[in-house]
Amino acid sequence: DVLVATPGRLIDHLETTPGFTLQHLRFLIVDEADRLLSQSYHSFIPRIVNAAEEASREAWRDIDNGRSP
Repeated sequence: DVLVATPGRLIDHLETTPGFTLQHLRFLIVDEADRLLSQSYHSFIPRIVNAAEEASREAWRDIDNGRSP
């Protein structure tokens, strides 16, 4: 899947939207990328990478348990 989001909105969804996952993410397009350089979004990339890695681990667990991801 392709996801287009601002850093703040994406973090908000990861933290508060039930069932929101990056499990099927192939491409991430970050809107307002210039804001990533500001202090308030300094931890954005590590948080997204961690969320994507966790989604990938969950998908592999599902596959190992015979469930479709």
